[in-house]
Amino acid sequence: MTPTAPQSLAQAATLSSADLLALHPDLPAPTIDEIVGEHPSAFPHDTDADTRAFFVRRGRGLWLGKAYSAPCHDAVDGIGEGYNLWRRGDTVVRAERFSWRIEPSATDGRDALVMRYRAFGSVSGALDLVDEVRTLVPGSLFLGIYHTRIALPGFTGAQRGPRSGPAVFLLGPATEPTRGVDDASAETGHRSLAHVALGALTAPPRIRPWVARATRRLV
Repeated sequence: MTPTAPQSLAQAATLSSADLLALHPDLPAPTIDEIVGEHPSAFPHDTDADTRAFFVRRGRGLWLGKAYSAPCHDAVDGIGEGYNLWRRGDTVVRAERFSWRIEPSATDGRDALVMRYRAFGSVSGALDLVDEVRTLVPGSLFLGIYHTRIALPGFTGAQRGPRSGPAVFLLGPATEPTRGVDDASAETGHRSLAHVALGALTAPPRIRPWVARATRRLV
């Protein structure tokens, strides 16, 4: 039985990941007008603690949400760009850029707002993190799933073939205009150290020593 769709961010966060995943395939992609801006976020109650602990262990801080800019012709690897918002101490940090476009989902073939982090040089880009966002309540509540090339315990679902299983996040209505990342020069390309480090983990055993040496030369 498909669960009843929640009507607010707080209500959606009381549902389980499984219930929200069941809703995702039948939802429409968001419109540009409703997605532009900075959005508050939440996780389902059953993954909230583990996912937030995962971020803290990696020095990210408290995840606050995501932001989307209006499409522009010079966006990298897509028609729009965006970033994540974090709280570290008393500071709000805007980082972890992504490109986005409305396109068919890799999981079910229906349109979603698909976000690709590999457009920029970051750890998330190295993991080939992909988000797929759809609308639960027009203009005020959005349901996203995400997956990576390699499953990460506490962050993604278990490995399913070439990708991790999906995990879930939620976004509320845009509450602030898009401001841009704090340091765009820190995330500018595909060939970052993070990508090389990932190669050391995923390369065939016979070439891992070479990749590891290349990584050390870049540190």
